[in-house]
Amino acid sequence: MTAKRQRVRTAQRVRSASARTDRLVPASGLVDDLVRSVSDERGRPIHVAEENLGPKEPSGLWVAGDGVDLIVVPDRIGSSQRTAIICHEVAHILLGHVPLGVGSDLDGLVELVAPHVDVSVAKQILGRFSYADDLEAEAEAFGTILVTKLAERSRRLRIKRDSVSDRLR
Repeated sequence: MTAKRQRVRTAQRVRSASARTDRLVPASGLVDDLVRSVSDERGRPIHVAEENLGPKEPSGLWVAGDGVDLIVVPDRIGSSQRTAIICHEVAHILLGHVPLGVGSDLDGLVELVAPHVDVSVAKQILGRFSYADDLEAEAEAFGTILVTKLAERSRRLRIKRDSVSDRLR
């Protein structure tokens, strides 16, 4: 597939996913509420774990086990970066991405960041180094849309609660 056709396909998939998930973005604009919303929609718990990820590890990853998803983010990051990483991983989930394969290096990473998840149970692992570039582009584009929607909802809520804007209405 040519690069141009791939970009068009990626844009179409992202637009379609974005339209389908508008209702999942919470009015609060909080990323943890988005995670709960997606979890409720899918009927499958999603837990966010903050771990000490080393410099050679991905900036975030998604581990899907039997009946539960785990999103792992670095423990020493700001709230904006945390939101961006979580939205990126949620984008992978909502886009239905599946990794190309789980290698032994990733098995060790699962043991490091999710010791309570048996490696044999961890069926899907999405880290920045374990899936194709087109999937990464889709997740990055859709994750950015999710971040933007969260920010817009948060801004609307702040305006709604602002007593000055209440008096101007």
